[in-house]
Amino acid sequence: MNSRPDRNRALSRPTSRPARTSDAPDRTGALDPGEDGDRPDATVGPALDRPLHLVGLPAALRNVARACALLTIAIGAVALFGYVTRWAAAVELYRTLPPMYPNAALGFVIGGTSAMIATSPGRGRQRLAVVGFGLVLLVAAITFVLHLFDVGPTVLEGLWPDDPFVPATTPVPGRPVVETCVAFMGVGASGILLASRRSARWSQGLALGGVSVGAAAVLGFVIGVDRQGLGSSFVVVGMALHTGVALTLLGLAVLLARPTVGLFARLTHAGPSAQLSRRLVAVVVVAPIMLTATSALLQRAMPDSRLVQSTMAIAQVLALGLLVMLPLAAADDVEQRAERTLREARAVRERAGEQDVISAAIVDLLLERPPTPPGWEVGFRQTAAFAALPGDSCQVLLADRGFLVAVVDVAGHGTGPALQALRLRFEIAALWQSGVAVAGIADVLARSVTEMNTIATGVLLAVDADGAECEYVNAGHPAVLAVTGASTDTWGRTASLFGLGPAEHRPQRRALGRGALLTIYTDGIIESRSPSSSLLGPSAIEHAIRVHGPAGPQAVADACIDAALAHSNTRLRDDALALVLRCT
Repeated sequence: MNSRPDRNRALSRPTSRPARTSDAPDRTGALDPGEDGDRPDATVGPALDRPLHLVGLPAALRNVARACALLTIAIGAVALFGYVTRWAAAVELYRTLPPMYPNAALGFVIGGTSAMIATSPGRGRQRLAVVGFGLVLLVAAITFVLHLFDVGPTVLEGLWPDDPFVPATTPVPGRPVVETCVAFMGVGASGILLASRRSARWSQGLALGGVSVGAAAVLGFVIGVDRQGLGSSFVVVGMALHTGVALTLLGLAVLLARPTVGLFARLTHAGPSAQLSRRLVAVVVVAPIMLTATSALLQRAMPDSRLVQSTMAIAQVLALGLLVMLPLAAADDVEQRAERTLREARAVRERAGEQDVISAAIVDLLLERPPTPPGWEVGFRQTAAFAALPGDSCQVLLADRGFLVAVVDVAGHGTGPALQALRLRFEIAALWQSGVAVAGIADVLARSVTEMNTIATGVLLAVDADGAECEYVNAGHPAVLAVTGASTDTWGRTASLFGLGPAEHRPQRRALGRGALLTIYTDGIIESRSPSSSLLGPSAIEHAIRVHGPAGPQAVADACIDAALAHSNTRLRDDALALVLRCT
């Protein structure tokens, strides 16, 4: 809230303390956006907050993952339908191409379905996804062993029809080739790690292997070669064309499901160094594939080998230029940004003097991450207005009777509002621990804010010990958004702002329940202004809940703050805070 002029604007820049997302626990080994590598040197002052990831990119990649999973299911289902109805085109696409075997088609249906539900917040769906990917991995591993020991037909090939309407292309009809088995094993193992929230790096690495196998097969078909034609080359065609496509899609469905952790964390990060990483990956991955495909196509189209060699020599020089110049341009941009940030940080330190110590102590208290109540998940992120101390305070206070959520937004930002918010924070904690009810706490806050000659908004929300119900007071604060199942409720104001005189605070009770998602935020998010002075608006909060809700409370909180920072070009005029709780 920024309804009054700033008081004693602090010269230091407090750093927000975004917590590790729920999608990135320590065991994943994911790159933490808060590590020193992404912040200026701590000796020259704290960093200015910025979006953790490119706004919209993680959500877009998750949508791509879901689309890939659906396409995988469709390809497998069409092939199975072809076997049932004797539709040859669905099984082999063309009479000279190898067919997709029923085992592979069934694996795509199970794997695609498991990929669709692997990122669901429900534990039951996650376990079901683990079972599905485990079945894919087990069947592929057994088939690989059968290939290894050259075993004849077994019960695993029982889906192959007795009167095949398409010719088999392997020694044992109905048994997928070794390349398909290896790719299924990699994708199955990566899917298990994805659904069980284990190491994101291993999950994405194994999924990338499956993508590579499928993409290599598709590339081989495109340029018109087979295994015998290429000999020991890395491009192989050992499977049906639509098998290669489906394997690529299934691998992408797993690979892109968690784009903010693991190997993809650096590629989706909003920092300047991530820009260099994205350009390096693009040129290093795309250039060799394009050169290989171009060379093969030219050799088939041009009878003169010397002309082909001359053309490829020129193409290689151009590719080398791209490999060198594009990363150099990104590196120069990173260096310039780092120099600007360092100069700003040094200037802040020179002006701040002894205020740094005081400011740091206040920031540590006001930006402290609240604890997690038993049976709940908490997502929290807070950032102060540009170059100012925060006037927002967020607490989660635990007790035998339940827990209290207190979010208070004092008018303005800077030293004065920060100290006022700190006073209210201590008063709330003392009253709650003394057994005072929500209405009593709200009455005391109203008197205290009036004594301090300021105004403030706030939400006090007390959740019962069993988590079934809660009561709340909303004193002029933005509405609390409560999502229960498919319904979204808006818990609006119950009283006027603190500091506008005596007010009768009558708490309202609401039912909760397992899976309930509560989002509390300050107006610094929805009132963030773009360079053209347009407001972000409350629709950004609803969008964050709808898109990032399945990823967990921390993903929603990060998305809210990221949207405000991106909309205002990382120059917030008011403090921004987002607290998201979900009953498990």
